[in-house]
Amino acid sequence: DDVAGDLVQVERLKHRETPEFRLEKRYIHKLGHSVWVDLTVSQMWSPGDQGDYHIAVAQDITSRKRMEEDLRANEHRLRSILERLPVGLCLVQHDGRIAFMNQRYIDICGYTLEEVPDSDTWWTRAYPDPVERNTIRQMWRASDELAADGSGIIPSAEYTILCKDGQRRPVEVSGVF
Repeated sequence: DDVAGDLVQVERLKHRETPEFRLEKRYIHKLGHSVWVDLTVSQMWSPGDQGDYHIAVAQDITSRKRMEEDLRANEHRLRSILERLPVGLCLVQHDGRIAFMNQRYIDICGYTLEEVPDSDTWWTRAYPDPVERNTIRQMWRASDELAADGSGIIPSAEYTILCKDGQRRPVEVSGVF
């Protein structure tokens, strides 16, 4: 299955469009199983030389590929679990970008990841009044700082947010670092 991509790269090498190429591909071992390799192919001729020689270095990366596949499978299982939780869940990265929100979270507040891609946007939507937003956000930051200095757990507290449908809804919110 990988041969077509290889041949394109070899032609580029032969026509001196590139001095080398690197790709990950599968070989079939003589015992019949696949072996993943990191293949680097470099030209082996000098400028003006008409030679058509190259060197290929193949490094076995089968173990790494298996680990990557295991990680993908584990991430899929974890996302499946998170989607089925009966509580709303929102994962916020350190830079404020929202990495994930489960369907229950969207059902509660109405905002999708596309509508609130970061925490600043969420705060603005949930608390459109700047004075209220500032007050509530200061309370959250205080809890956040205590958690950072202690157990890493932001204790639950009740907040009233403005949902996408225009309703104000009380929610219980907690967090973990």
